[in-house]
Amino acid sequence: LKWGKTWTDEKGAHAELSAVFDPDKADSLAAEICGILERQGKPRFAVAVKAETGLGDLGNGICASEMEDFFMRNGLTVVDRQQVETALAKESSDLFDKPETVAALGKRLSADILISGKISAIRNAPIEAYGIKAVSFSAECQFDAVDLASGRKLASKRQSFKTLGTREDNADASLQDSLAALGRIMAQKLMGQV
Repeated sequence: LKWGKTWTDEKGAHAELSAVFDPDKADSLAAEICGILERQGKPRFAVAVKAETGLGDLGNGICASEMEDFFMRNGLTVVDRQQVETALAKESSDLFDKPETVAALGKRLSADILISGKISAIRNAPIEAYGIKAVSFSAECQFDAVDLASGRKLASKRQSFKTLGTREDNADASLQDSLAALGRIMAQKLMGQV
């Protein structure tokens, strides 16, 4: 794809875009060109979260989904969750510890800005009061927003928190609610810096 001349007139702003393509792939190329034109001037975000919470993949998806929803409600373009999950499945577990690997992931997803996050939560020992066992979690998280064109870190947020104590049979649901709230809070904080 190659951008040509741009101009404005009474009908609006215009740009020429030329492409050399395989005729058998014309439909997919047309969809790609429409995507480029639709997000012209808007960065495309990808959100990748690794959560070590004891909830399995659910922990990753809860926080990331809340962040994506926040970005979309604010008019931003977000890479499809399934596409991100497929790309993450191919990465090693130390992905979030290596900036060059994070950047490669973002570029593979055709993102302009990659939000990467790492969350770890541990279940605290139960506390018994009045015959009821209450469980809470202690958690830490680190989120970074990276501009993939320049490689520059745009924002970074670190936070520690503890969930409220809840009945043992409701502990995982309490952690899920906390991860969802964390996604909303972190998205707002990162957006304010980006």
